[in-house]
Amino acid sequence: MRAHPRIWLGGCSLLLLSSLAITQLSPLLLPQVHETYEQSERAVQDGQYQMALALMKGTLYSDGVTIGIEGDHAERTAIVREAAQGWNQALEGDSPIRLVSMRENPQVIVKWVPQVPAEGSHTLGLIKMRKEFRWNTTRHEVGIKGTIYVATQPPGSPLSRSEQVDVVMHELGHLLGLDDCGDLGPLMGPLERGKPVGAPTPAEVAAVTGLRRMVRDKLSLVNLQLSRQTTTAGRRQLPQEHRQTSPHDHGKIAVVESQAK
Repeated sequence: MRAHPRIWLGGCSLLLLSSLAITQLSPLLLPQVHETYEQSERAVQDGQYQMALALMKGTLYSDGVTIGIEGDHAERTAIVREAAQGWNQALEGDSPIRLVSMRENPQVIVKWVPQVPAEGSHTLGLIKMRKEFRWNTTRHEVGIKGTIYVATQPPGSPLSRSEQVDVVMHELGHLLGLDDCGDLGPLMGPLERGKPVGAPTPAEVAAVTGLRRMVRDKLSLVNLQLSRQTTTAGRRQLPQEHRQTSPHDHGKIAVVESQAK
């Protein structure tokens, strides 16, 4: 959330399926990311590999995540494209974000609204995400739906184009797993009017790349474990199918005037 100074201090050490590999998730990540990672770890330990795969792929967006702009508005599409390209450049081509037209039924829709719903006039942006994980003993599925809101009527003057890019990049940072930061300066911190950041900090990039590396490593180990098991022919619908929903109200991006600390 880009609001008054606040910093999440959460963080945990987790095992990567191997007693020899202990890796720590960054405290810059959302609490939900820590919780999902821990849950996937428990699923692996319990032999619930399809559950673990669903949770990990929902975190990694291994099939990509599609983003569309309401109305396919040309100028706003260019803003979102610049924000997405900024993340892709920072992640050296490893961003899962893909821009598509509304005709392609995107998983996440970006909307420009006078005010962010139910968040007050000082809120500049908000992302709401819902993930649904389904699995049985032989297969898994992940459903992703979300909306990014960008305010068109913030207090004072309208946002400049570069500030709008910052707002979208901030919300995409939440999508990639980052939490809000209470300090001025980082992309995930408050927006100081007239001073857009333009790119994530090295620490923010390291948090996302570290998460993606850890999840990929675990996916490889789980798939290796599955390949060693003797399996029977899968059926399209098994008697026991599990479902779990994970609603994410990732956070808001609020305005901080230039004189604010």
